[in-house]
Amino acid sequence: VCVVEKVKLKNTKELKADLVIKAVGVHPRSSVYYSVPGLDLDASGRILVDKSMASNVPGIWAAGDIANFPLTTYGNQRVSIGHWGVAMYLGKVAALSIMGRTVEAVTVPFYWTVQCGYSIRFAGHPDGFDDIVLRHQKEERKICAFYCLDDLVLAVATLNRDPVAAQFANLRRSGHQLRKADALSWAESF
Repeated sequence: VCVVEKVKLKNTKELKADLVIKAVGVHPRSSVYYSVPGLDLDASGRILVDKSMASNVPGIWAAGDIANFPLTTYGNQRVSIGHWGVAMYLGKVAALSIMGRTVEAVTVPFYWTVQCGYSIRFAGHPDGFDDIVLRHQKEERKICAFYCLDDLVLAVATLNRDPVAAQFANLRRSGHQLRKADALSWAESF
């Protein structure tokens, strides 16, 4: 157990700290397939796959952290999602494809946690957002944050408003979008 009382910044300023969280990141062990002739990889060493998790090399599929796949719900933007829920789903898509029952991955990134009794949810892919629309109900300790690009909502983060994030994921998965101007009133219906 390490007790932290303060944090010293690069500029030598010191901040009092009751709690410090160190995020170390995740890097997939990808060297095992570097020697596969002709296998397409992205710049970080992840395997490029199609919507069914098939690589460009016949007989090789990838899912989870080592896959770089087209996110159909966001205009086929290529992504790698390091969350176990997405990995399980992509694994199912890959397994069905391997068995000859080819399906396409249609997913919306979704993350959740409960910290100190507070439920935190995040749905979507906010790549390139230019604004955040915020609804803060301080007395109820509830927050909805809508990450927007131009007039569309790309992602939603919530604190103690679980249905909002889940409904946003369902909305995007079904091919619909949420307008920035409608975000706050839409969230109130859940």
